[in-house]
Amino acid sequence: MSRKIQSPAVTVIITGILFGLFVWNTYFGCVPNLYPVTFGKAQWIQSPEASSQAYFRYEFFIPEPVSHAWLKTASADVMILYINGAVVDDKGDIALSGEQTDFRAYNSNIYDIGPYLHPGKNIIGAEVIKILHSGAAQTVIEGAYLDSSGRTCSFFSDSSWKVSSLKETRGKVEWYEEEFGTDSWGYAKTSEQSPETDHLYAKIHPDVFALTMKGKQIGDHNIRTNALMFSHSFEIQDRLRGAWLRIAAEEQYDIAVNDVSAVHHERSEKQVDIYDIRPLLRKGNNTIRVSVRDRESVSPHIAADCIGVRGQGSGVRGKSLDPSALNSSVFLFATDETWQTQSLSQTDGTLAFTRPAVCLSDRVSLPFPKELSMITLPVAYEIKQIFRASACILFILTLTICLWFLSAFMLRRIRGTVSLEDSLTADALFHLPAAIFLGILYLLQYDIRLNISFPFQEKSVLGAVGILLAFRAGALSGQGFGVRGQGSEDSLPFRTAVMLITLMVIIGAGIYLRFRTFINTPSLSHDEISMAIFARSVLKSGYPFKTIGPIRKLLTTYELLPYPIAFSMAVLGNCDLAVRMPAIIFGTLTALLIAFISFRSWGMMCAILSAGIYNFSPFSILWGSNAFHPQQTQFFVLMTAYLFYKAIHSGSEPVRPGYFYAATLCFILSYLSWEGSGMILAGLFACLLVAKGRNPSWLKSGPLWIGLAVAGFTIFAQLIRRNLSNVMYIMVGAGLSGKIFELAFLSPLYNPLFYVQTFLFDGNHLMLTILVLVGLPFIFANTEARYFFIILFVMMLLLTNFFPEISTRYVYFIQPFLILPASAVIIRLIDYIRAFPAPQFRGIKTAKFIFCLMFPVAVFLSTNMQCLRLFRLGNHDLSVSNDIFPFPDYRSPASFIKDRLLPDDAVISLMPHTFEYYTGRQSDYYLQENTLRQIIYDVSESSHGYLDKYVGNKVIRNIEELQEVLNRHRRVWIEAVAYYPFVRLNSGPTLEYLFKNTKLVFETYNGKVYLWEK
Repeated sequence: MSRKIQSPAVTVIITGILFGLFVWNTYFGCVPNLYPVTFGKAQWIQSPEASSQAYFRYEFFIPEPVSHAWLKTASADVMILYINGAVVDDKGDIALSGEQTDFRAYNSNIYDIGPYLHPGKNIIGAEVIKILHSGAAQTVIEGAYLDSSGRTCSFFSDSSWKVSSLKETRGKVEWYEEEFGTDSWGYAKTSEQSPETDHLYAKIHPDVFALTMKGKQIGDHNIRTNALMFSHSFEIQDRLRGAWLRIAAEEQYDIAVNDVSAVHHERSEKQVDIYDIRPLLRKGNNTIRVSVRDRESVSPHIAADCIGVRGQGSGVRGKSLDPSALNSSVFLFATDETWQTQSLSQTDGTLAFTRPAVCLSDRVSLPFPKELSMITLPVAYEIKQIFRASACILFILTLTICLWFLSAFMLRRIRGTVSLEDSLTADALFHLPAAIFLGILYLLQYDIRLNISFPFQEKSVLGAVGILLAFRAGALSGQGFGVRGQGSEDSLPFRTAVMLITLMVIIGAGIYLRFRTFINTPSLSHDEISMAIFARSVLKSGYPFKTIGPIRKLLTTYELLPYPIAFSMAVLGNCDLAVRMPAIIFGTLTALLIAFISFRSWGMMCAILSAGIYNFSPFSILWGSNAFHPQQTQFFVLMTAYLFYKAIHSGSEPVRPGYFYAATLCFILSYLSWEGSGMILAGLFACLLVAKGRNPSWLKSGPLWIGLAVAGFTIFAQLIRRNLSNVMYIMVGAGLSGKIFELAFLSPLYNPLFYVQTFLFDGNHLMLTILVLVGLPFIFANTEARYFFIILFVMMLLLTNFFPEISTRYVYFIQPFLILPASAVIIRLIDYIRAFPAPQFRGIKTAKFIFCLMFPVAVFLSTNMQCLRLFRLGNHDLSVSNDIFPFPDYRSPASFIKDRLLPDDAVISLMPHTFEYYTGRQSDYYLQENTLRQIIYDVSESSHGYLDKYVGNKVIRNIEELQEVLNRHRRVWIEAVAYYPFVRLNSGPTLEYLFKNTKLVFETYNGKVYLWEK
């Protein structure tokens, strides 16, 4: 193969592999299916107050024992289900059959609740907590039960359900228990259905829980044996979308489907086990064998059935079924007299004889709890499936290559003036639209709103084939179709104007998304509030400090951070918008800087692409609207890196003084924004070594040593100032104060893959990481791309091994160093495709245009959540994959207390500076028994010993001190925000005393307010 057609051949190979994957998964493979969950008459309900948490309760009466019952639920974010005082699901966002989703998707779950119900009064409780979705906490519930007479009784959520926005406990009686009275509770309010709820799926078909068991209890009383095998043959006419075996057996059993051993189960309790056996079924005749062994009985017996799910026109031979829609279910088989039994010898396992099964009972004694179990496929079977899939893909790939050559020969024969190499090149380029079409479809399987099997349909394969044939037919006919040619030079100003407008639209969209996140966040985080307090001191005294009791503590970290906030507050006033406005501005400036660097390095198209990826990234939207250090640090680090690049790569001098001094200044600004950014020096040094190679002339550069001296002086001066400011007090407990770098790999908690998993392999960054890895040859050949990649690599290495704490916010400042080389790889590929020499067929220009347009669009869509929700792709950390992080709501509890506070009341606050910020009043005490947070011990005589590190309140250290404080006041408010740290900071006896003797009066996300009254 000549060098000229080697690159086009790669396109053919990739297209052939994609065709093979789709053919295998569409016609032969076993792609997991999800099934729509609908709720009939059930309505979405919420609390009338539209609170972020709601506790729903429903009471109903069952006159007789229940034989079968099921329940379907859906909610936004987190839901915990209780029935008759028992916790049915405490995982919040995943249940027995639910698909684990990101918090940005609505969660639907299906439960078997028969074992939880009993004759008489029954209570269903649903705890719904809203975290990332805006609006009120909502849920929808539908259920039904079958009584002993076979009558189906249903219930569903509506305005008759009781609801409260407080998680109440009366004595030791929880709100979801039968003894709890709901006379003071209001009724739920029905709400409109969100568009997101149109995409509710479950891993298992709802009928698997909803339908009663059809199988009869069978055995063989004519023989006395404790080892019996049951077998049955059945036929399937079409491929199934799903098949679940439900089996009830009180003994140990083994299951083999089509001679493949799939299940070995040791019986421990009575229950119905559910197995997904679709991977083992095939079109045509199928067999199932269940071997049962009972050590305590001589009459083994089972009851089983199998529910299959098929599409339009599917059926099981011998059964009359005409499903009207996809996902309809039908019983494939059920245990009855047609099954065969075989006695097994206990000594050697040989078969003794075969005879028809005997029906012992027409129905199973239910309710048994249903448990979804996994089949265990033999390694040999899995290897066989891998070989089959590989053979299918290889066959389709070979067929694609053969058709490529055949089409090229036909094109050469019909268009006689074209050489064979040109024909092969042209036909290879015709594969580009089909390849990008299949690639985008393949990506859609990771969208949480779509079924996993959605892309793998016959029409997808036929569509890709049709696209390829259309281009070939156009070339063979000589007519073709396509886009216009390159155009004249007169169109260049117009294209430039369009690109500039596009870039401005992207920048504007980024500003809008950051403001949207700000609006949907209930309050500032406690770190942001700390910076706002320091900013107020800047406006008051000209430098940042805070007052901790008798101590005036200077800000000795993030020293630069309060100044932009102070300027914003001076202009906009004392409000949350003013606090976050600098972050929004720095985020916008970072996007513009990324666009500028991309434009100067790789052109305008790369500027648009890289700015778009950054502006729409959930990671950048989150921190681009947060007043803490990550966004400001990121901007100055990126500016430092770019100026340093210009300093060592421009002109004949080893280091250009102007750029280098500017880089030094930006480094100082980044270091004073966050000390951890100082590790950028190692990355810049590595880039300097790579750029200068064996030329040591840079060692004689005066500006280089002057800049290093100034940067070093700044670092040491900052460290000395920090140490001197801590002389007057002693810090007790664990914290980050004073820590910058340490040998993290020596820690027993060392996790070398943390940043790889949460940053590089995050779903929104995975495609960028893959592009960087695949494009390494180009990156190392391109000066600019290599420069940013080296910084990325060195920073990842240092963060992993030399940083004391692991958190996703610490890696945020290097995000541009991933976006820039990845964008460069995309543009380099597009330029290569556009410039590739090929015969002047109009269809070729169209094929190139489609690929060059859709490939960057597909990558862009995979990096954000605005269009696609690819939560099944890669890893997902809540602080990386979402543009809204569930910070505690500090504003609402503080405002609630402020409106009801009496002059003699006392306030115990876990975050006293947040209470002071939102109320203008200082709290009185700080409650902490465990030293999980740092507290201050003042060695001077002006205070009372232990003080909290936020405002200097006296620390309550045990239950005796708490009781003393409570008895000293008529009313005491306890602001437990954030609630989960509040629980961890205090002992069980203290919490039990507190909850028993106080009343819960207010609740919000991760925050509660308790009131103690004499």
